[in-house]
Amino acid sequence: MNPRLSRVWIGPAAVLITLCSFSHAIAAPGAADGAAAAAQVPPLCTDKAVLKRVTKEYNGVEEMGENIKLKDLTDVKETRLGVPPAGVNQYATKTTYGVSSRSCQAIGALSNDKTDPLYWRMDYLVEATGHSINYDQCSLRHSMLDTQCRRHRDGQ
Repeated sequence: MNPRLSRVWIGPAAVLITLCSFSHAIAAPGAADGAAAAAQVPPLCTDKAVLKRVTKEYNGVEEMGENIKLKDLTDVKETRLGVPPAGVNQYATKTTYGVSSRSCQAIGALSNDKTDPLYWRMDYLVEATGHSINYDQCSLRHSMLDTQCRRHRDGQ
């Protein structure tokens, strides 16, 4: 396991938390990725469950700061679909590995009448007898090390 990450179990899903970005979550298969499972690709950027998750994670980080709420996501776009970045399979095994990744971006409308660009990547992971979707998210307001979210914008 990457030394920067720790695993916390919350209900049926494992949540990986980084020190300086949104949480990376490996979720149990659900509505957002059910249809994509057969094709082994992450759900669409515009999937309602995905947008709900992006909003929830953004607002969760904001609770620790100024408590500004993300009201809406507009101009949602897919920026990349293809093989996952090398880091996704850094600790892959023969039974658990990333197959594909989808990168997305949107403009977040905030409760203080400002906007914040958001970027996220979803990785389809094969896991022995099933699969999961890994979510990795970045916002210009919240990213401390990658202040322009370059890693997400460049599909890494």
